[in-house]
Amino acid sequence: MKLKNQQTRMPTRKIAAVIISGVVTGGVEAALDLFWPAHMFAPLMDQFGLWIQAGVMIAAGYLVRDRA
Repeated sequence: MKLKNQQTRMPTRKIAAVIISGVVTGGVEAALDLFWPAHMFAPLMDQFGLWIQAGVMIAAGYLVRDRA
């Protein structure tokens, strides 16, 4: 695999997708805990919340194309 120089300081589309999906997933989880602390997924989120967020971030990074 050959390394390439990045043209700008802006993150690539894949990295941007991973960052945005992590922020959105974490925000949804925090909002659920804040506004609806006894929701039906609370025990699941306590145990698997980090793994769910990691899975969403990996899927976003895998599915987004690097080129426009």
